[in-house]
Amino acid sequence: MPVRRFLPFLILAACVSAGQDPRFIDLTHLPVTMNPSEAIQKKIPLTGCAEITDGGTADGVIQPEDGDPRDILVEFVKLKSAEVRAGDELEAKVRLQNTGKHPIRIPWSTDPAVIDNPYDQERLEWETATFQFALANEDDDEVGLKSMTGWLYGSKQREGSEITLQPRDSVTATVSLKLEDKAPVEPGPLKAGTWQLSAEWLQIGRTWQIRDCRTWNRNFLYNEFYREKTPPVAIQILPPPAPPAAKPAD
Repeated sequence: MPVRRFLPFLILAACVSAGQDPRFIDLTHLPVTMNPSEAIQKKIPLTGCAEITDGGTADGVIQPEDGDPRDILVEFVKLKSAEVRAGDELEAKVRLQNTGKHPIRIPWSTDPAVIDNPYDQERLEWETATFQFALANEDDDEVGLKSMTGWLYGSKQREGSEITLQPRDSVTATVSLKLEDKAPVEPGPLKAGTWQLSAEWLQIGRTWQIRDCRTWNRNFLYNEFYREKTPPVAIQILPPPAPPAAKPAD
């Protein structure tokens, strides 16, 4: 069982995903960020509180009980195009594989309603996850890219909202990203040239509850639970198109 350890304060947002094939999911037509879900909002009138105030948010990490991080491989298996321009949106398929010796359990639903807890109206506990993307080049430039990819939900109370990957098992997701720095130090397009594109799995355990007419949130990062290998693929960022030639004067 994972071990949870608290870290300093942090606020994180979460979101959604689902699919018909249990090993494939499409995350390209979903909200990239999520406001508090309807499942949470509907609970507030049920508490009997005249007013609900914010109690606080705490952050922590989830660690394997045996101290041995779980090995996973996250890699691109298909790009819609390997030649793009700065600012383009790029669709791709990414595979997540359990390359370790222990099973792992991950959220695997696009439905935010799965976080609802039918057994406790004032407490929610769920998992959420997505993929994030980065570029690097020979000049040691590293760029975190804007993600256009939705999030996944999973809850122990909702059968089918999570999936277990045994050793060597894998799942595949269609994802979308934008060739744009998500946190630019200096605004401007990415420079043309050959870049290495990589994907990373991001998973967060979350709890929410009402206590003494206050809401309390906890977020548990899986940074120390997984040991990720993220082999990159090469893409070519093309220079911007030449401006149209001026028409000769009459």
